[in-house]
Amino acid sequence: MMQKNILVYTTEIYNQITCLLNFDENADSDAIMQISELGCDFINRHFNIDLSFSFSKIFSNIIDVPVAYNQAMSVLKYQRLLGIKEPMQYIDKKGDCYEHT
Repeated sequence: MMQKNILVYTTEIYNQITCLLNFDENADSDAIMQISELGCDFINRHFNIDLSFSFSKIFSNIIDVPVAYNQAMSVLKYQRLLGIKEPMQYIDKKGDCYEHT
């Protein structure tokens, strides 16, 4: 992430690792997803941890962090319910829905 000038803030909330990615508007969201997937794969292989992740929509205001967290958690619950391992992102088009990346 540092190679793409993306700052990652990490904390633990309710026994889950939560990350906030801070990047400028020139960052490519597809590249961020690919980097995240590579990191997840590395951790899964080398540390024998079953790790999955999800993303909220991209927000530009810090006041929207709780909304972003709730969106990402909603996607993660959906993934777990259906047994989906691939990363997914919250998309809001005429109601709540999710998208495989």
